[in-house]
Amino acid sequence: MKTTVKILVVIGFIGTITGCKSTFNASETMQVEENRNAIYQEIISNPVQFTNFISEARKNEEAKKILMKTHMEQMESGNMKMMMDKNPEMMEEMMQKMMEKNPEMMQKMKEKMKNKGQ
Repeated sequence: MKTTVKILVVIGFIGTITGCKSTFNASETMQVEENRNAIYQEIISNPVQFTNFISEARKNEEAKKILMKTHMEQMESGNMKMMMDKNPEMMEEMMQKMMEKNPEMMQKMKEKMKNKGQ
């Protein structure tokens, strides 16, 4: 009888352990607005996670279209200029990258600067 009780306890214990395994379903989690907002906040508050998120988005054609659309809207609204004014180092970095990629632009900028000096 004691052996039977021990076997039943072991079976019950194993059943409890396998029944309590954690499952994560991303689509179910994202259906709850509170969960979505918490996930968004977690991603954007961590620069590494946000960079990884953007990197993943660039791998998806539909996401790339959305990123480009929102970028263009920012440019047209003037918000981009305000952000650049607040962060001059970002502006310098972007200009440097653009000039490295486009030597013609670099030449035009040099000419513009030369003309301003005269």
